[in-house]
Amino acid sequence: MLSALLPVRSLLIAIFMMMAGSGFLATLISVRLERADVDALLIGLVGAAFLICAAMAVAGRTGPYLMLLGAAFGGVGFALYPLCVAHTNDRLVASERVGASGGLVLAYSLGAVAGPLGGSAAMALLGTAGLFLFIAACAFGMTVFGIWRQIAMPPVPASEQNAFQTLPRTTPMVGAFEPDDGESGVEAAAR
Repeated sequence: MLSALLPVRSLLIAIFMMMAGSGFLATLISVRLERADVDALLIGLVGAAFLICAAMAVAGRTGPYLMLLGAAFGGVGFALYPLCVAHTNDRLVASERVGASGGLVLAYSLGAVAGPLGGSAAMALLGTAGLFLFIAACAFGMTVFGIWRQIAMPPVPASEQNAFQTLPRTTPMVGAFEPDDGESGVEAAAR
């Protein structure tokens, strides 16, 4: 009976290690953000996503290389959206950030709708490798656009960039449940 559970246990350990590796890589990328040109780092990450996905398409459906490539793709993927937000905010004045944030969320939402549709169409045409080839094609397009954008507009000088800030992954309304003026959470939320 224990031998029947061994493959499941090994798979769970592999998935955990892949997620831990992805999180570690994303943290390293965030730390690197403090000392790098955001434009160049963004182009490098998207280029890395292209190479990783192309390698995943060739790697096949199983094997240790696929797990390692998956961890690398997770680390790159986890860092892309925050890096894009940092890149956008470095080019804006404070009064433009709310509108830009709405635009970023809208662009992310459009990608969240179009990505699965395009990925499933690519898988229908090319099999399981189609998903990775679709993501690689998107990453290649983003890399080319990033290079063009860097040529068209010079990067923001490091002295004008804001420092990296970690933000909670929750709504700011949580602060209403912990008011400083002694009101209860219900009274503060009702205001």
